[in-house]
Amino acid sequence: IPVEANDSRVVLELPDREAHQNHLGGPHAAVQYALAEAASAGMLMCGLGDAFALARPVVKTAQAAYKTFVRGPIEAMATLPPETRERLLAELDSTGKALGTVRVEVRAKGREACNEFIFSWAFRKSA
Repeated sequence: IPVEANDSRVVLELPDREAHQNHLGGPHAAVQYALAEAASAGMLMCGLGDAFALARPVVKTAQAAYKTFVRGPIEAMATLPPETRERLLAELDSTGKALGTVRVEVRAKGREACNEFIFSWAFRKSA
């Protein structure tokens, strides 16, 4: 569920459902990863605007750091610094391809402690 979406930050929320839980009662690591990847892609859609529609983005690498146990509804916050956004747009414009990184934090709603994800995206302009 989108909570916030602009050119520098995207926040998605996932309600607590038994189908999402692991054997400990918290959201499964795969659920957290999927939410983080979705927030990352949403961040690029919002941050790159029309240029995103002209490019074919694919995840090149992903890193996950499950630093804390979360329980209940979770939220994923993806950020794209303005300098990264501008670099990606310039590279897509000049070379037709680019590589960019989006950081995502996943946490129990209302909590500070979080799990961290880093997605490296490769872009190539559509022919």
